[in-house]
Formats: sequence, C-alpha cells, structure tokens
Amino acid sequence: MKPVIRIFFTLIACTMWLLSSAQSVSQVIAHRGAWKVEGVPQNSIASLQGAIKLKCAGTEFDVHLTKDDVLVVNHDNDFYGIDIGTATYAELLAKKHPNGEAIPTAEAYLREGMKHKETKLIFELKTSKLGKERTLHSADLSVELVKRLGAEKYVEYIAFDYDACKRIIELDPKAKVYYLNGDVAPAQAKQDGFAGLDYHFSVFKKNPTWIKEAHGLGLAINAWTVNTEDEMRNLLSQRVEFITTDEPALLFDVIKRAKKENVARQFNVATYNIRYDAASDTGNLWKDRSPHLAQLIKFHGFDIFGTQEGLKHQLEGLSTLLPGYQYIGVGRDDGKEGGEHAAIFFRSDRFEAVKQGNFWLAENTEIPNKGWDAVLPRICTWGLFKDKQTGFEFFLFNAHFDHIGVEARKESAKLIVEKAHALGAGIPMIIMGDFNVDQHNESYRVLNEGGEVTDAYELAELRYAPSTTFNGFNVKRGGDSRIDHIFLSKPFRVIRYGILTDSYGGKTPSDHFPVMATVRYEKD
Repeated sequence: MKPVIRIFFTLIACTMWLLSSAQSVSQVIAHRGAWKVEGVPQNSIASLQGAIKLKCAGTEFDVHLTKDDVLVVNHDNDFYGIDIGTATYAELLAKKHPNGEAIPTAEAYLREGMKHKETKLIFELKTSKLGKERTLHSADLSVELVKRLGAEKYVEYIAFDYDACKRIIELDPKAKVYYLNGDVAPAQAKQDGFAGLDYHFSVFKKNPTWIKEAHGLGLAINAWTVNTEDEMRNLLSQRVEFITTDEPALLFDVIKRAKKENVARQFNVATYNIRYDAASDTGNLWKDRSPHLAQLIKFHGFDIFGTQEGLKHQLEGLSTLLPGYQYIGVGRDDGKEGGEHAAIFFRSDRFEAVKQGNFWLAENTEIPNKGWDAVLPRICTWGLFKDKQTGFEFFLFNAHFDHIGVEARKESAKLIVEKAHALGAGIPMIIMGDFNVDQHNESYRVLNEGGEVTDAYELAELRYAPSTTFNGFNVKRGGDSRIDHIFLSKPFRVIRYGILTDSYGGKTPSDHFPVMATVRYEKD
C-alpha cells in the first residue's frame, strides 16, 4: 500500500472515531415536551417549543383518536374530564389547558415540530380502551397523516401495543418503530423489523444483557422515564442511544459533566518496539528514523507507552526529542545501562511513577539471566502510576518475550500476572509489549484467556488494524498477525485501538508498527 494511501486510511479511521465518539453520547428526549422548567402543560404546543428551545434530540408526545377520527395530543384518556375516545374533537374544544391552549391535533403538533429540523418528533400511539380494532385504526390514520404531511423524516413511532407497532412497520417499512411494553427480547424485536427497544429503565435492570444484545443486533435503545442523576449516569455508562426524561435540563447538565469526567479519565496508551540501533540497518539507521518516530508519538498523543529493544543512548535521544516525558527502566544485560531496555515513557504532567521496578523473565527474577528455554535474557519493567488529574492508580508492565523459547514465553506470561498480584492485588493493570507470538498462539491465550486481562483489540469499540504489527521495515507488508499487544484488566474500557502504519518517504520509523489504545477507566 502506498504511503499516501496509508495516510488517507488513517485519516478516515480518525474521522470515524470522532464521529462515533460524538454519536456515542446518549441523546435527550423530552417526555411530553419540556414542560417542567417553563411551567407549561404537558403535551402542549408550548411544551414542544420548550423542547426545541432546549435543543433536545427529540420530544415525545401522546396521540389519541377521537370518536370522529381526529388524532389529538394528550397523555390521559380524558382531557380535563372529557373522555377522548367517545367524544368528538368539537366537544373537546370546550376545555382548555391552563395556558389557554386547546387540545392540539396531531397535525398541528407535527406542523409546528417540522419547522425545526433538529428535534425529532417521537409519536406515541396510545392504546385505545375501545379495543384492538380501534387501536389499529389509529395506527392507520397516524401513518396516513405523517405521509400526507411529508413528515416521515421527522417522526419516529412508539407504542405499547405490539400489533399496532407491526401495523406501522407494515404500512411504512422505512419508519423507525420502537416497542414500549418491555416484554419482548431484542432478537424477537429485530426479527419483527423494529428499530429498537424503548423500555422503562427498570426493564433493563431486570434484563441486564438486553442492552448489549440489542446493540449487537444493530438495535437502538431508549430508556424512560429517567429523572434522577444516578439513573441517568447508569444509562450513560451503558451507552444507550436515547434517554427520555421529565428533566431534560438536568440530563443535559449530567451529560456535560460526564463528558468532562470522561476526558479526565481517558488517556492514550501504546506499545512500540523501536528496533535497536543496528549498524547493519542500511537505509533504516536509527539516526535517520528516530526524528520520525518521535514525531509519530507526539502526533498521535501517546500519554504513556512502553518501548522494546531500546539501548540506553536511544532512550536518551528519544527523551530529548520528547520534552515533557520521563522514562523508567534498566538494561537487561546488567540491570543498569547494558543491553536492551523495556522502558516505559510517560507524560510527567499527567502521571507520576509512585513505584517502579524490574524483574527478569526467568526462574530467578532478581538478576540478569536467561529463563527456561530462552536464548537471550529478557526483562520486564513495571511502574505503579498515579494519574495526577484524578488520583487513579494502575500498574503498567512492559516486556519483550523471547523470540525462540516456547516455554519461556508461556512462563513469562504467567510470571507477570503473578508479580502483579504480589505487588498489589486488586490494583488495575496494563500488560504490554512485544510478545513475539500472535493472537493464535498458546502463550497469547495464557494472558487473554486467563481471566485477569483482555486484549485491547478485542475490547475496542473502534478498531483500526490494517496490517501486521511487525513490518520488517517493509511498508507494504500485509496480513493480520499481531505480535505486539496491550492487555488490560477491569475497570479499563477501550474506546479505540489502532495499529499505526505511519510512514515517511516509503519507509517506516521502526521494523514494528506501534499499537495504541485510547482507554478510559470507569468509576466503580
């Protein structure tokens, strides 16, 4: 793949991430309009205008059918004591809302809403107490009205009556229809052509897998009626698409604060085998590629990252090119400066290394030596890092496994987890490095399937992996084998994962591509 094309696809991936991040925040749906703040009647034109003024993503309104087949907007079956289903529209006009409004017709409500394209009109078809036939007739008239007004792109339908929902889908297969009653599982809703589930938030508590199942099927989720900050935050953490509330102003404020908190708990972590400074690397000498490698790190905003193979002078040079970063680690040959390092670089304005250390991947972890069937001494550098913004602490282990020893790789994986427990059981951890095995290898499974940590690739909400992680200084190298990994424990969530295939002049900054993950640690 040509370098220009690689850059193009990288930009596309970044753009997709920005779009998905923007869309991942739950949208605010005003329940019966925004009536509470302004002190206006529910389901009134004034409450609709209030929701539009607040810039709600949608406003829900309830639609009944009068005796003479007029669709009107009101929640209860009666309008100030007049039964809607058995009264004519003219008879309903005898009563007024406290603000002087008459009961709105669905047509008048839709026409007002259509003046403002930003706020969706969530059309709730009420179940008629006069029976199923009358409810289905209401569905027929509702779809007919929406089509006559050309309001299809403004309207989404919800109803408690499953048959009425299916009738709407039958009449307008492109319509977005959601079921309200809470007794249908995601798979059935998908099979019947629904756009999603619109259930009371308690239903999702009783069925805790339904949100994830629905998302896996491509269904959207709305939860109603959510009026407390705790419940709002709970649903935001589960990334539901919509939240219906009587308190839209509160929900907007909660979302705003949650965004700030999320940013504070989010950072970029990466692993990068920078290739040792070898005189034999003609055309790819360290002195030529190191400035590009540093620019890559700065451009992608690595906050904390592990390196492999770096010699002392390479790390010092990289440190000069990366002002604002510190690093920890020692050489594997002598525990000081000799040989390759598994160093950890971190932004000193963001993180503090509370504790740090090193151990060898061997039976004797305390001194430089080769373990099991390894052909070279291998080292792991670790740090207990504290996020200066929040106080959150986590372990980061960075290692380079042996390229020959099968047993050594397997035992090294077990050893790192054991060390993590010994250093601080229960503290969140990140394990990263060049493991010299890909995702199909037994040594990889020791970590990924051991119950302690999971590959960031698997956890990622957005994944960009166009290449292998080892490239051998060949920018065109393809495949899907990943030997450089980032594993994380709970409570880390992976927002995005990328194998960064940046190049310069047809060359790569190293014989490995860096692997980066944007992660966020969730609150308990």
